[in-house]
Amino acid sequence: MARWQDWASLILGLCLFFTPWLTGDAPYYLSATNDWIVGFLIFIICCWTLAWPYAPEIERLNMVLAVWLFTTPFWMDGVQAEKVVCWIVGFLVFALSVSASAAAPRTP
Repeated sequence: MARWQDWASLILGLCLFFTPWLTGDAPYYLSATNDWIVGFLIFIICCWTLAWPYAPEIERLNMVLAVWLFTTPFWMDGVQAEKVVCWIVGFLVFALSVSASAAAPRTP
């Protein structure tokens, strides 16, 4: 059974992936590359959890990525709008991953 938290995190990963183009930051800063990589990884991990819901350990990978994402605006360059998106997406993905991990079905 797929959890709504995984679908929400998947959408947030896609939003993060496209953020550098929407903020005009795409070719200029290291933070754009970070957003592409982290957004893609969040998307892949969410696809993995949707395909294999009996492994709540996978949610920990998203938690680590969310903490990374939340801290990178403090030390990476980038435009302010992109930094705000990183903080919001990082916080939401972390909260959704904790919630999904708690609600995950155990191995049958």
